[in-house]
Amino acid sequence: SDNIVSFAEEGTTVNLTGNQTLYAHWTKSEPAPSVKTPSLNALTYSFSNSYSGLGYSYGYRIPLERFQMMYGNTMRAKMLWQYYGVWGGSCYGFSSTAGMFFVDGNGINTSAFKSGATVPSNLAVTNKNGIWNLTVREFLEAMQVSQYNDEIQKRYQMDGDLNGLCQAVSKFSSTGSDPVVIALFGKEGGHALLGYKLEKVSDKTTRLYVYDCNYPKTERFITLTTNPSGAYTSWYYHLNDTYNWGSAYAGSSISYIPYSTFMSLWQNRAKQTAQTMEVLTVNQDITIRDTDGNAIATIENGTLTTGRDDIYPILEVGIPADGPIQDENRTSVFLPADLYVIERSDGASLMDADTEPFEMSMTHVDQSASVSTDAGKITVAVDDVSQINFISVEEEGSAYEITLNSTLDNAENQELKLIGTVKDKAVSLMQSDGVMGYGGITTGSTMTAGTELYVDGKLYTLQAAGDTSVPVVSFQANGGGGTMSPQVAAADGGFTFPKCAFSGPSGMTFWGWSLNGKTYGVGDRVTLTENATVTAQWSSGTKAVSIQSVVTNKDSVTVTVDGTPGSGTIVAATYDIHGKMLTSGTAAMNGGGIYTVNINTAGAKTISVFLMDGNQKPICERYSL
Repeated sequence: SDNIVSFAEEGTTVNLTGNQTLYAHWTKSEPAPSVKTPSLNALTYSFSNSYSGLGYSYGYRIPLERFQMMYGNTMRAKMLWQYYGVWGGSCYGFSSTAGMFFVDGNGINTSAFKSGATVPSNLAVTNKNGIWNLTVREFLEAMQVSQYNDEIQKRYQMDGDLNGLCQAVSKFSSTGSDPVVIALFGKEGGHALLGYKLEKVSDKTTRLYVYDCNYPKTERFITLTTNPSGAYTSWYYHLNDTYNWGSAYAGSSISYIPYSTFMSLWQNRAKQTAQTMEVLTVNQDITIRDTDGNAIATIENGTLTTGRDDIYPILEVGIPADGPIQDENRTSVFLPADLYVIERSDGASLMDADTEPFEMSMTHVDQSASVSTDAGKITVAVDDVSQINFISVEEEGSAYEITLNSTLDNAENQELKLIGTVKDKAVSLMQSDGVMGYGGITTGSTMTAGTELYVDGKLYTLQAAGDTSVPVVSFQANGGGGTMSPQVAAADGGFTFPKCAFSGPSGMTFWGWSLNGKTYGVGDRVTLTENATVTAQWSSGTKAVSIQSVVTNKDSVTVTVDGTPGSGTIVAATYDIHGKMLTSGTAAMNGGGIYTVNINTAGAKTISVFLMDGNQKPICERYSL
């Protein structure tokens, strides 16, 4: 019929002139996706966050392997284990893993720990995931220690965003995706919960229901208050049925960690490099100063005060259901990598201090510097990117024990330790360019007799100025002409082979230095334990490429190279007074000649020149500017 309306929708208006028949039209549609609704039963473990629930004895330490699982085989992992390894609760581990188990499709399934298990309450602490080679208890530990990542720590600082928290919990409640870990802090410590539902109980009060691992299978909630416009304005929680935490109680704060943040830490475990941030740990009230002497932060009674948002403390959530709360006499803070002066705030120093020794450590990711001393002022710089690791004690008469550690370039831990007493106002220890002790020990008048130096656990005893007990190296011409004066090795026995000052036999060119049957090139470094004689080696063949002179200008470095023709590269790099690289540049090399590397040398204190020729081992020489 001409009057039939084709595919009219609900609400369409038409003019009819007579009776009409309307025909329904149907299309095939997909069923609405089912929503997995969060509930306490779907989230809770059956055992509690307690010594008995997890099967721990009092004083249990989370193994170093768990820290290395999350932070790699680094000094950061070892530092965190040293300071935070004693178990004091796993509430962050319980809350985050409960949320991870609930979300489908992320590869984290209860059935992988126990066949047929569908919810965490089906699991026991000893059930094991064969793919990860982790028990449930070990999985909880790994996620518990992941909270020391700087991204989680930043979230801990975001106090009071109740409306953002409630929006996130509402989304989880309605969609079953993106669970939220809630971090609560009070004067007794910190605790983590998993929020899963909101319920309005009056015009001014709402309950935020949470899974609290201290009370498995028990309904718990945070009480929220709203203003007339419906915005959330305050909160309250009765922790362990003992402590009152909330907006009305001093020292309380609330924040939350989104699913994407804590899930990514598991997915990217052992890759938490955080290259720009380092961790300072101290056991005293201190003032932190920058290189200009400005006070940028203070720590007093364990509380950090600073006006900078890139300096913040390490906070812990972990209060268990049983046992005492851990009370460690130390404070750790995140700082950008830089040079800092650390001063005791009480002004105490030397032997007049009636408190325990001043202990401090600075850890980037692969390097750390620590000291125990009765001095009150320390200068420290630890930067993996520049490969600088430096610490200095600056008060005459102060006893000290300085330790530097490095795991740079995936190497096994290298350690350098210096024990003694400051003479003539300062003592310092330094690692540079990834080599422990490279040019870094302040020798001569700054050392007192009996100072002990340990290199990777091996003891070298340093002597007072003027004592020649350190190894002396003599040179033999081996048929060449001229003379070379003996040289003294570094205090740790380190010796770098120098340029040859002998003239060669007729038709012969210098090739290297022989020591104990092995030939070394210029710039090679060995560690000596006794006096040594090295012998010049000559060759009638290809002449090795060597650096004859280096001249620095404002905008360039001119390098004079001696040697037979060969293709290679010159690399020049400048460094500031702290050993941080400022600029670098290259020039193509074709045998002997004069080459210019265009770099800005303004402000530089040292320069390193590298010769890399395909026919020989690379040469590196450092010059002061």
